Amino acid sequence: DTPDRAVLHARIERRFKAMLAVGFVDEVKQLRARGDLNAALPAIRAVGYRQIWEQLERLKAEEGVAILVVTHRSDEAERCDRVMVLDEGRLIAQGTPEALKATLEGDVLELEGEALASHRAVIEEVAGVAPDGDSDAVALCLGDAHQVIPRLIERLPHGAVRAVRLRRPTLGDVFVELTGRRLGDAP
Repeated sequence: DTPDRAVLHARIERRFKAMLAVGFVDEVKQLRARGDLNAALPAIRAVGYRQIWEQLERLKAEEGVAILVVTHRSDEAERCDRVMVLDEGRLIAQGTPEALKATLEGDVLELEGEALASHRAVIEEVAGVAPDGDSDAVALCLGDAHQVIPRLIERLPHGAVRAVRLRRPTLGDVFVELTGRRLGDAP
């Protein structure tokens, strides 16, 4: 099995290098002309994804190539040296991923539970900020999250919270803070 994977990886790498040599344009035109492929297909989203990023990072490191990435995915933007945040075509922030995330104080507190949206007023009162999220999951960016967690659990109905997670902010959180919307939400 391992030799087959190595052969497959070598073929993918050769194909990717050939695509780079022609600038992707002709390849993309040919694929689009097929008519049976679209970006929503899981195989299209996964095929060569890791290899493309590895190749781009190698080109950047070894050859000093500047790479421009246009994405709505915060995990892809995290890989970039500089990020420009656009909202409805307007530049609203720019900087390194770390500098942009540093504009958010503290950590992101994520709560999962039943019908948390119906408790938004209590969550906002206790935390001091409006939560972002849907009915079963909310997130709050807080400088004092470790102090807010016990107060929230105490104030919310028993069993309303199934899971609590504390994490560092992402570029997606920065976008929410700047626009009031999550990445991918229509304006």
